[in-house]
Amino acid sequence: MPTPQSIAEYVKDYDCLVEGIELLLSLEQKIHEQGNMEALRAHFDKHPEDKLCHVYRPGTREMVLCRRS
Repeated sequence: MPTPQSIAEYVKDYDCLVEGIELLLSLEQKIHEQGNMEALRAHFDKHPEDKLCHVYRPGTREMVLCRRS
């Protein structure tokens, strides 16, 4: 049974992931405007914490996407 603290952590994780997706979508618009991948490469060179990666939740071993930050 989820606790109020664990629910708050899930919400925090979700909000962070949504922010990352919004960022990637804005970068995708720049890629289309410029006609190349340089906007994405330049951003990740400056902000590697924004890259998406997979992590496993300790209790359930469920795989989830997250931002490196």
